[in-house]
Amino acid sequence: MSQYDVVIFDMDGVLLQGATSLPAVYQEAAVAALDSCGCNPTEAQKRRIGKYHYDEQFVSCCQELGVEPQALWEARERFADEFAIEWLQDGSRKPYPDTDILTDSSLLLAIVSNNRNRTVQFVADELLTAEFEPVIGRAQTVEGFKRRKPEPYYLHQALDRLDTNNALYVGDRGADIEAAHRAGIDGAFIRREHNENIMPEPVPEYDVSGLGELLEAVEQ
Repeated sequence: MSQYDVVIFDMDGVLLQGATSLPAVYQEAAVAALDSCGCNPTEAQKRRIGKYHYDEQFVSCCQELGVEPQALWEARERFADEFAIEWLQDGSRKPYPDTDILTDSSLLLAIVSNNRNRTVQFVADELLTAEFEPVIGRAQTVEGFKRRKPEPYYLHQALDRLDTNNALYVGDRGADIEAAHRAGIDGAFIRREHNENIMPEPVPEYDVSGLGELLEAVEQ
């Protein structure tokens, strides 16, 4: 039993080792996307399109190249999924060892991530041993990128599908806790190697050193 109907997890840095996708994923995806759009970019333009964010510099670079920004962004996102999944299949990133304890938990589990939906679904289906439902990542569109946390958009999607607001969201950044609170639910901050000395803001309801400690706190 638990005081929550569901525990929702961020993926990167919480379930999957590494705080973010590898930067090379976006750089390789940028080169492939530019080629697919018939562009002839400079090395500097390749690097700009290979940055994580959709921003004014991305848009201005697209204008220099004569390509529609949203079209290039969506192409880059599709290729980023392909390269990220290839690298995951090669073992470049693995689940944290303590994720295995979730398999025997009585908790209802879900995932909401800023990572792309196809990549998140692959991790849930192929790399994690526990069952998660729903599994939600960002859409490949510009609007999908803008809806990432700390916006609560994707958390609201999960809560609507689960038909509950009695949930806990587990993340590794202050933005995760902010998203949880903006969605009207509690937040848990899990400490991994990349964030062990961070004091998250806003203050989470739980601050734990691993998934074992989390389960002890919420399972009854």
